[in-house]
Amino acid sequence: MAFPTSPINGQIALVDGISYTYNSAYNSWKRQTVNFSSANTISNSAVVKVDTFIGNGSTTSFTLSVTPPSSNYISVSIDGATQLHSSYSLLGNILTLSAAPNLNENIEVTSWVNGSAGVYLSSAYVYDLDDISYATDGFTNTFPLKYNGVASGISSPFNLTVTINGLLQPAFDYKYDTIWFANVLSGSKGYCIDTSGNPTTSGYIKFADCPPQGSQILIRSAVGTPQTTYKTYPFKPLDVVMGY
Repeated sequence: MAFPTSPINGQIALVDGISYTYNSAYNSWKRQTVNFSSANTISNSAVVKVDTFIGNGSTTSFTLSVTPPSSNYISVSIDGATQLHSSYSLLGNILTLSAAPNLNENIEVTSWVNGSAGVYLSSAYVYDLDDISYATDGFTNTFPLKYNGVASGISSPFNLTVTINGLLQPAFDYKYDTIWFANVLSGSKGYCIDTSGNPTTSGYIKFADCPPQGSQILIRSAVGTPQTTYKTYPFKPLDVVMGY
């Protein structure tokens, strides 16, 4: 989907699964981080919901599955064409278009709403998650896993592709595979997602080794269903000696 050709200030557009906000002062689109005011939410997490409808040539009002804070938190497209912000209004969860879509036209409404579980990423898209390279210091191995500034909601490491300085990293499961990645082994590689339940780090990406300071880390979502059959590893001599 392309950016709207005649956007207005503050308009939101969803392009290839990434949300952007238009700034008329600079005539530019900026990748969006959604933050809600205390009047509209009880948390700073955002959830993306998509509702779809089919036009019948006469209906102009559509009921969304969620209630966004305002029309600034929705994006509407008809047959892939993003609609001007001025062409629709929102009252509660009722979207009203200024003109009825034609028969069999596809209407897609993307909403950004409050939620504690983070942002739900569509399995139909591949996303580049927020950069964590700036935080590498050689001593830290756990980093927040976010998209547009909010928790990604990705719970399986197998739904990620991760590279460090261009080298692809293997995924392992936090509960089942970490035993084979003994911390005393400098050769241990890979990453998992922390599912310890620790309120500080749960949902974070956790590397077997601390990435060196200044490392360039790319984290990208992977389309597909994560595997449920876990890998088995041969015992390493040092693991046996150390009792792992």
